[in-house]
Amino acid sequence: MLLASTGLAVLLLSGAGYAAQDQSTLQQVLAQKVSGYEDGVSQFPLLFGHLSERYGFPLGLEIDGELAERHTSVEVSRGTVADVLTAIVSQMPGYQWVVANGVVNVKPQQPADSVLDVQVAHFRIRRVTPDGAAQAIASVPEISAWLERNGVVERHFVPVYPLGDMKHLPRISLEVRGRALRDILNAIVAKPRLKCWSVTRYGDGGKYLGIVVE
Repeated sequence: MLLASTGLAVLLLSGAGYAAQDQSTLQQVLAQKVSGYEDGVSQFPLLFGHLSERYGFPLGLEIDGELAERHTSVEVSRGTVADVLTAIVSQMPGYQWVVANGVVNVKPQQPADSVLDVQVAHFRIRRVTPDGAAQAIASVPEISAWLERNGVVERHFVPVYPLGDMKHLPRISLEVRGRALRDILNAIVAKPRLKCWSVTRYGDGGKYLGIVVE
């Protein structure tokens, strides 16, 4: 499911996670036929989250600004998973969806100085939880510099898991050099048992940045 906190849309999908997918596997998922697909929610990101959960593909969401809570829906009588994605994003002026590194990315068509385009010289995590990965990203020198330069404060949503579930969380290891933050996040959620990432600018003037990995 998706939870909203102070206008920040956060994906919290149920289930054990998806299998890692390469570009060709994801294309097969997107070409899968659908019939009579319907969904209605209070925020657009929920539509993407439900579709991702139903068809088992990893997802990345970049949301620039708070999305008003209002009932919205999608209905595709006959088509493909890709057609459903297109039907959803067509209701979000200024946004698009693309496939990148085996992950469906929803993002603004013309992002202005996006943190996701920041090049990171070296990123390394070893057996951290999804929330630990989000915290590690926020502490990367290049990301910290972007935050300071743009007057943005990183304030991410911290998932609360039942005590017994903590030991079952996936542990993530990754080491890359010279990659954009978007590529790093896609590489993380393309791993087994991971589902999605979201990066959201919210608050007055977009003064806060929320990073979620799960």
